[in-house]
Amino acid sequence: HALDALGGGARGMRGAGHGSRHGACWAKRMETHRPYTEALLAAVDTLGGEKELADRLGVDAKDLHAWLQGRAAPPLGAFLEALDVIAAGPYSRRHPRARVAVLPESPSTTN
Repeated sequence: HALDALGGGARGMRGAGHGSRHGACWAKRMETHRPYTEALLAAVDTLGGEKELADRLGVDAKDLHAWLQGRAAPPLGAFLEALDVIAAGPYSRRHPRARVAVLPESPSTTN
């Protein structure tokens, strides 16, 4: 379950076969990814499940699961969309709103 991802700890996820040196590295990486993981977990709760969030983000469920476990950081776009889901609260179960971006103008090639 997604909410168990934060409580498993480095040893539970990597197994006892790895030395404490590797466990410490794993724990540091998990701590680095914690803000992403917590935001993604909140988005999972908002939408009602991992499948729903994976569908909303347009990503493979395996990738989302790795992000939820803190094994990797999500791409910026996926993280920002998760924040949008949280901000929209219960209304986020509806169709996502259109996203717009302001792009800088390209220099003109004509005189």
